[in-house]
Amino acid sequence: MARPGALELTSDPTALAPERLLVFEVRGSIQDFVKAVNEVAGLDFIDEEELEGDEEDKAPVAYLLVPDARAMEQILSLWKRWSAGGLDASKPWAKVFDLLRDLRTWGPDDRLSEEEQTFLEEEIEGRPDSDLILLEIEVLFSTNPERAGRYEGAVLEAILNNIFANAGRIVHRTYIEDIAYHALLVSVPVVVVRSIVKRSRESILGLDAVWHIRPQSLAPSIEVADPVTEPLRPGPAPEKPPILALLDGVPIARHPLLADRLEVLDLFELEPDTPVANRMHGTAMASLIVHG
Repeated sequence: MARPGALELTSDPTALAPERLLVFEVRGSIQDFVKAVNEVAGLDFIDEEELEGDEEDKAPVAYLLVPDARAMEQILSLWKRWSAGGLDASKPWAKVFDLLRDLRTWGPDDRLSEEEQTFLEEEIEGRPDSDLILLEIEVLFSTNPERAGRYEGAVLEAILNNIFANAGRIVHRTYIEDIAYHALLVSVPVVVVRSIVKRSRESILGLDAVWHIRPQSLAPSIEVADPVTEPLRPGPAPEKPPILALLDGVPIARHPLLADRLEVLDLFELEPDTPVANRMHGTAMASLIVHG
């Protein structure tokens, strides 16, 4: 439990305000880092078990939400002093800094993961600059309508007028308060994506209103064979419990090919109000998993 008034260090930046986030890039032993943090008065690790449990991570990261710009400047100033050799090595903060690869504010490196960067690099390889690519741009979430509109407006301005020189367009927008999610699905030219994978601060990654960027894929067209006319004959019902979960629409759970092969958890009580004719997708996905 965090102490009253303490700054809270966490391994999960979700729902934190990026404009007030400091990113701690840890090197060496996670246990040593957690121990050093616990020696700093007014600094608490609120989920150290999660960070300690990921010893396989070669580049662990922790996040500190600071209360204001002054506090952020003070910590960054201490970091600069330590980097220049001007901070007493016996001080608690010095022990924390000694276990860091870097200490910085939230920025372009945090808005696109290495896996997503690799995906985009492969997506645009060999394609002309004018080809269009779908991206999901997650906007900083705010329950304040004025602030949320300002964040979205900054991204829209960049897409439609500035960065993309009128080459981008908005495909869809979503704002879901219950899950703190605010995002834009956009179509942008390859030349813009190139600046993103280079992590240029002049790209979308440099916008303060952007929380995260994710690539989106379109499924290729598939030639569908003639329907199978011979009846399928499933084998005996499985005896062991399920090993895979499917999140989808309501399936026809008592269909002859699915009976005794599904456990339906209808958390929102959709089944009674969903006509059989509208259960095609859930049924098809369940069948694909069960029968291949």
